[in-house]
Amino acid sequence: MAHDLNVLPQMIERAKVTMRADVCNTCPYRSREATNLETPRHCEAECEFFQKIPELVSAGRCIDPMIGSFDVIMKERIREICNNLVRSAGGRRHYLMSRRERIVSDFAKIVGH
Repeated sequence: MAHDLNVLPQMIERAKVTMRADVCNTCPYRSREATNLETPRHCEAECEFFQKIPELVSAGRCIDPMIGSFDVIMKERIREICNNLVRSAGGRRHYLMSRRERIVSDFAKIVGH
């Protein structure tokens, strides 16, 4: 169990770095400061999707392929997150939905599906 507790923070950090590379770098709503992938951007503090990364990692780790498809379940979870974004984040919602396939693919690699 101790090993499992050590893996989750590493997966979350890997997910953040991966999202910065694959989603944030082309996000029209990102903050413009120059940063490397390991350094948080200022916009992450207010990005509701980025704040949900730990939840997505945890959910992805719990998906049992005997119960349901990882891709289908994660796409639905991302759709739910996007639908719950505040009304003022309509453009961000559209952008994230357009990147959903890539996000699911990234999370599958991160959690080992």
